Amino acid sequence: MAALPGSRGAVQADTTEAVLLTVHDGLKKQVFKLTDLDALPQQQFTTSTIWTTEPTAFSGPALADVMASSGLSAEALTLRAVNNYSITLNSSTLEENAPIVATRINGKTFSVRERGPLWVVFPYDADSRYRSEHTFAASIWQLTDILADTTP
Repeated sequence: MAALPGSRGAVQADTTEAVLLTVHDGLKKQVFKLTDLDALPQQQFTTSTIWTTEPTAFSGPALADVMASSGLSAEALTLRAVNNYSITLNSSTLEENAPIVATRINGKTFSVRERGPLWVVFPYDADSRYRSEHTFAASIWQLTDILADTTP
């Protein structure tokens, strides 16, 4: 099993048994395998992105559903990628259907080499508010961790 750069252990994108995402607040944590993410309500949309050459179909659970499933809540969420890139989102920006934690592109799981196995994606074509610099920065690929910041 190959380890992802910067990961805490061996992780493979092509297995449903690997832990793909950890949501924590410093005291409690919830881990998600692909099967766990697939068990959540799924969202799907087709959108163009600044990283792809044509409109692409993305699917996966809404980030709001991932957070609800974790049992953790916070005013701010820090999302971190395999390469330690991180971005902080105000949890009030989470909507019922956006952003999603994409587990599939065009119906197929995708690897680290393809920006996976998890990518936070917004329906950029649906509304101009999704085409801002902050939204693009929050569209973190190779997502591994979410820190629920509970400090006031």
